[in-house]
Amino acid sequence: MFSNDYSVDPSFIGRIVDVIADLDTVRVTHEAVINATHVRAWAWHLAVTDPVHVARAAVIRLDFRTQRCVVLNR
Repeated sequence: MFSNDYSVDPSFIGRIVDVIADLDTVRVTHEAVINATHVRAWAWHLAVTDPVHVARAAVIRLDFRTQRCVVLNR
């Protein structure tokens, strides 16, 4: 936990979250709702990523790229 990165759902980017870790698990919560749960990694400098978070990020990126701007004539 202290030197590793753990993923969260990308829809929570920019929000303040709480990280709760014990000897086995790292949990990330936002407003008391669990956003992510990971098995704690004891190696150093790892990126622990949930495949669901990766898929959600891909959807968010696609949605962002396909947004259309509406120009109103005045």
